[in-house]
Amino acid sequence: HGFDPASRDRYAQMLSVIADCQAVLAGGMGFGMQRNLEEVGIRPLLTDVADIEEAVRAFAEGRLAVRPDLAH
Repeated sequence: HGFDPASRDRYAQMLSVIADCQAVLAGGMGFGMQRNLEEVGIRPLLTDVADIEEAVRAFAEGRLAVRPDLAH
């Protein structure tokens, strides 16, 4: 689940596009992607805030409720 060589290659391609980001806001993600983000220094921030504009605003204001339990 995201840790095999094929998955790591796929993640590397996806991560190259966002290499300059500091964080990724998401409603959930797999453990493989989460680990790959962390390995390149991007913080995976999982949240149950459904509206992306509100999630970004909450993140910018330091009040985003992070839900690590949304990783699968």
